[in-house]
Amino acid sequence: MLKCTIPQLKYIVEVGPLHFLPFLDFQLPCIQYNSFPLVADPLEGDIVKVNRKTQNYIYFGISVGALVFGCVHLFAWNFPFPTDVEKLIWRIASFLTALLPTALNMIWLMANRGERATDITRPWYLTLALTGISIIVLCRIFILVEVFRSLYFLSPDAFSSTWALNVPHVG
Repeated sequence: MLKCTIPQLKYIVEVGPLHFLPFLDFQLPCIQYNSFPLVADPLEGDIVKVNRKTQNYIYFGISVGALVFGCVHLFAWNFPFPTDVEKLIWRIASFLTALLPTALNMIWLMANRGERATDITRPWYLTLALTGISIIVLCRIFILVEVFRSLYFLSPDAFSSTWALNVPHVG
């Protein structure tokens, strides 16, 4: 079992957010860097420097993946839903799930043309990104809940077995 002293735990609590938000550029006052390793500290050779062109390919791949993932839910455009309101919300949530990640990536690439984000664009993008991510999470939660909720409202024909008649069997 790992044992830490009170100052070491305080250091972990103060520095922890830096591991999750590396794009924020701020200094924490009065931090003494001790010689003990943190769990999330990178080892030598763990961090790979990526050039701008490769980074753009990565963002493009993320955008295409998110677009395909969201478009899969658009196939249910004309499926039966329990209410018309749920059908409308499903359509909006599917559309936002498909387009918001791509839009956020495109805005990020435009905001970071050439150099890293400036002090002006960083807070603006961070606010926009957190709002967009919150909307995406809410849409995904709705889609997940609606999938299971719609199972309750299936028509009785959905429970009649027709494929078993085509498979050879005894009995």
